[in-house]
Amino acid sequence: MPASGCGHAVGSQLGLRIEAMDIAPTGKQVAMTVIAILRIEGGRIVERWVEMDGYSEMEVSSMVLQILKVIAAVGTIGTGLISLIRPRSVTGFTGLKPEGGRGVTEIRAVLGGFFVALGAVPLALGAPETYLMLGIAYLVVAVVRAASMIVDKSVVQSNVISVVVEIVFGVILVL
Repeated sequence: MPASGCGHAVGSQLGLRIEAMDIAPTGKQVAMTVIAILRIEGGRIVERWVEMDGYSEMEVSSMVLQILKVIAAVGTIGTGLISLIRPRSVTGFTGLKPEGGRGVTEIRAVLGGFFVALGAVPLALGAPETYLMLGIAYLVVAVVRAASMIVDKSVVQSNVISVVVEIVFGVILVL
C-alpha cells in the first residue's frame, strides 16, 4: 500500500557537514520542504523515497561564502608555500631581491612560514574568529599598501593586483 506526505519545517541552522568541509553554525532561521513516498506492507515500511529541498537561498549563500573563505585561506597557504620553497621566484612579483642568505631566509620566514600559518590556522581550527582575523589582516595590509603606493609613488601592476586581492580576500573573510 503506497502512502505519501509532504511537510515544511523551520528551524535554526546549527551547522552542516558536506564531505570534508564543516559549515559553522549561524543560528539563522532555515526552512526545509520534505516530500516522502512510502510503500507499506503488513504494517511495515518496506520502501521509501524522500526528497528534501533543504537549501534555501540563505543557506546556499552561506555555503558559497564559506567555500570562498576556504579558498582565501588556501590561497594564503599557496602564496606562503611558493615563497617558502622557491624564495627567489617572488622577486618578479614582490620587487624584493633576496641578497645572500639573509634575504632568502627573510622571504622564506615572513612570506613563506608566516603566510602558511596565517592560512592554515583558520582551516585547522575552523573557528569563525580565525577567518575574521585573517580578513582583518588582509584589509590592514591593503590599507597600508594603498597608502604606500601613493606616498612611495609605486603604483605598479603588481601592487595594484596585490591590493585588489587583499581587499577581495579581506572582505570575503570578514563577512
